[in-house]
Amino acid sequence: MQLYYAAGSGWGHLTRALAFLHTLGLDYSEWLLLTDSSYSSTLPKGLQLLRLPAQRLRAGEWAEELRRYPIEEVYLDCFPLGIAGEWLSWLQAKSELKFYYIARRLKWAEYIKNLPMSEIRHFECVYRLEELEAAQESWARENARQIVDFQLIYAELSADYRLWASARLAHLYPNISQQNRPLWLVVHSQPQEEVDALCFHAAAYAERESVSPRLLLLSNFLPPEELRGRFAWLIGAEARAFFGTAERIFSAAGFNTMQQLKGYEGRLEIMPFFRRFDDQFWRAAKYRK
Repeated sequence: MQLYYAAGSGWGHLTRALAFLHTLGLDYSEWLLLTDSSYSSTLPKGLQLLRLPAQRLRAGEWAEELRRYPIEEVYLDCFPLGIAGEWLSWLQAKSELKFYYIARRLKWAEYIKNLPMSEIRHFECVYRLEELEAAQESWARENARQIVDFQLIYAELSADYRLWASARLAHLYPNISQQNRPLWLVVHSQPQEEVDALCFHAAAYAERESVSPRLLLLSNFLPPEELRGRFAWLIGAEARAFFGTAERIFSAAGFNTMQQLKGYEGRLEIMPFFRRFDDQFWRAAKYRK
């Protein structure tokens, strides 16, 4: 049995986990997902799930729980020692477990500054999802048997889901005369202040361009109160279902969003946000270049 460790409260780590399994064509029933995300209840059936509060997860208070499962391989998403170093002792211990690292770019100095970087067993493989910081790349090379560049493939949306998305748009904009107005998307799940910033950015952009688009927010949070009369809103919708219809897409520079928006670059307006470990500003600059 394989364990996928996805520490993080939002959707990003879960989305990446599902894309990783899909890309390799793996059977969900053979996998256990360990996470603290509140969105884990929406994961596909068949994938075994162990969810713990963030404090317990980061303290490694899942060791006894894991002994109930016949784990042979561990896949660590994003954080090679765990988000707070909780996997370090496991990587130092002698055991039959094999470890793999799914590597997204980290602010490496920030990540390691409070972690004891002592000798560990080698990862069987590092799956490099994007360009890493030089120090992160060097560390990965020193601690892995091999590094492979790995392009995630996100599962195609079903035809039924795409039909549902079209029907939702027709319901949100029933006036046929509005169909000539372009659709602009704001795509960001959380937090509220970042959703607000993207909405204000889209509204200001429309004013500068002297256009009156249909504005649709795809988010867990409502549009800011000052703009609620201008925005339609959908919660829990797959943004990808609307990309092809949108003339403009306003988004942060999270890893999964930027991956899924490949091919729509000419429509994309990026607003990166600060994260402790994820460098959205680097990703946005790379896109703009």
